Order: sequence, then C-alpha cells, then structure tokens
Amino acid sequence: MTEVLVTDTGERYHASECWALRAGQQGGEALGFDIHRIRSVSVADAEAEGKTPCKVCVTR
Repeated sequence: MTEVLVTDTGERYHASECWALRAGQQGGEALGFDIHRIRSVSVADAEAEGKTPCKVCVTR
C-alpha cells in the first residue's frame, strides 16, 4: 500500500476501502457534525503527520 486516506483532524490513516473511515464520516454527518475532507497521501507522509495505522483496515 503506497497511498492511504487521512483527514486533517483524524489520528489514523486508512486503506481506500476502509469501512470504519466511511462509517465515521456518515455517522458524523448524520449527527450534524462538520465532515472533514478526506485526502490521499503516502504512508510516509501520513506517519510524518503523526498518524498511525487504522486497526481495522491497515495491517503491517
């Protein structure tokens, strides 16, 4: 995996097919929270931002 998905406020990075990321976005939207932009970055860039792997979709 060379590209992963992150949000500006999230602590984790995700695979493109991660159901946990999508469910969190949909649940937050349903509750009226502002939805943060999802962007694609390299694993190295995500880790440089202090992000850690999602426990649901990213395995090392």
